[in-house]
Amino acid sequence: MSTPLQTVDYMRTTGSAVSGETNLPRVAQGVYDRNLLMRAQPALLHQRFGQQKPLAQRSGQQMVFRRYEKLSQVTTPLSDGVTPTGTALQKTDYVATVRQYGNWMLVTDWVDLTHVDAVISESSEVLGENMGETMDSVYREVIVAGTSVYVVQEDVLTGSGTVVTGTTRNLAGGTLNQVVVDAVIRDLRGADAKTFTPIVAGSTKINTYPIGASYWCLIHTDQEHDLFSANGGFTLGEEFTPVERYASISGTMETEVGKYRNVRFVMSTNAKVFPDVGAAVGGDGMKSTTGTLNDVYVALFFARDAYGIVPLQRGAAGVFVEKAGGNADPLRQRHTVGWKSAGTAVILNDDWMSRVECTSLD
Repeated sequence: MSTPLQTVDYMRTTGSAVSGETNLPRVAQGVYDRNLLMRAQPALLHQRFGQQKPLAQRSGQQMVFRRYEKLSQVTTPLSDGVTPTGTALQKTDYVATVRQYGNWMLVTDWVDLTHVDAVISESSEVLGENMGETMDSVYREVIVAGTSVYVVQEDVLTGSGTVVTGTTRNLAGGTLNQVVVDAVIRDLRGADAKTFTPIVAGSTKINTYPIGASYWCLIHTDQEHDLFSANGGFTLGEEFTPVERYASISGTMETEVGKYRNVRFVMSTNAKVFPDVGAAVGGDGMKSTTGTLNDVYVALFFARDAYGIVPLQRGAAGVFVEKAGGNADPLRQRHTVGWKSAGTAVILNDDWMSRVECTSLD
């Protein structure tokens, strides 16, 4: 009696450190596509709008930003022969303390030698993306702690578009709307906040519009459809211009949505969201993680130089591959792949940025 043919699973490797390895298909059951699938990656934008000030190596752990404050206007006339009281120069310092972050993973020599995938190469790419997303979130957490805050209490589609100043996050029940955006623009203008982008001149193309010098607003991708009303119009009114109607696409960002007055909107899945902390879920159809309280989305409005980004300069950030070997690895069995980076953010002028906390339609 002959021995039955044994099915050998060439796709699996003993001692693998790759998660989910047992779910790979067997060679006998089909062809394995060695072109690995793309990973979802957010647009990393929180460092994009800040003043970049790298900290040189061996220069300590802090970067100090300094501003000399403007003087009050002098409206009292001089008295003949009398020297007026002088004015002291006033300065404000903002201290940013750099912190270090990192992550790593183990890849055994057996996996590296026998696995069908280039595991070390893929690990390097995965960790590189992890570094970028982590540092973007590190910067984000500093920026979203600003003191200029608006909470949208009602939705413009169902109420008066009421906005509340302060940190009453549990009142959030409405989407980003014209009332609150107008309030933010008024505040930025009143604080003499400088715009980022130059004017985009008009063109002869039909149904296109020039773009004035603008501030930026970073929103979550969930909020994109909040800018467009159900009847084909725009929640922010006829002054909203979708990006495809710009007179020129020069200088636009990959995830840019459009502009309203002097604000250009750009989106990222890494924008800040506070799950289940808003007003109680009602009949307006707002997004909620558990169906109890509204999820609260943060829309960040920036003027130029509102905040600073401080990475540690030259060689402080990177992905590192260490080949097997060393005193602790006498049989050369363990490779490691890791990343580290150092940096921080600091708010430089709360009057030049605003945080709008609102909801998003489901």
